[in-house]
Amino acid sequence: MKYTEQLLKIGVIGCGNIAQTFHLPILKYQNQVEVLWLVDTNTSNLKKAASLFPAAHQTTDMKAIEGIDAVIIATPPALHFEHVKFALMKSWNVLVEKPLATNFNDAGTLVTLAQQKNLTLCVNLNRRFLPHIKILKDIISTKPFGDIKKIKIFDGGRSIGNIEGEGGQTFHSSLTLSGGGGDA
Repeated sequence: MKYTEQLLKIGVIGCGNIAQTFHLPILKYQNQVEVLWLVDTNTSNLKKAASLFPAAHQTTDMKAIEGIDAVIIATPPALHFEHVKFALMKSWNVLVEKPLATNFNDAGTLVTLAQQKNLTLCVNLNRRFLPHIKILKDIISTKPFGDIKKIKIFDGGRSIGNIEGEGGQTFHSSLTLSGGGGDA
């Protein structure tokens, strides 16, 4: 993708927790970006996202999107392959939440497709920039306690709310939507 003086026109596919917490608030302050489309099958999520971008088109079906340059895909992992492939086939540049796909072959297919179409395909993994991760990296690098024999880390915890935006668990609790477990 080449830089131009024009606004980058984007759609946000998946307006749930990660989009509401990170992507949408940050996009609100970007002068070079225009959010044209908000997509989610959960109308409650669409309503929350629209409070930040009231002029954006809202839809529950990403096939309705038109007139954009790029998308942010923040849907459950099991949907990433389908959503990213659709976006690339429409010649949209893509930022997708991790993981790119739920298996190696699907990920390779998406990378190849992006290369063939000369599009940007980027996977978002921003934890390395969090302060506690930087501190841990510094401790590992400087060895203030000597050689490290074992590290046990708990980062985060169970999210509150399900894929419908109600109380309970998130898509992480669904093997189908999360893309399976370690043996998937």
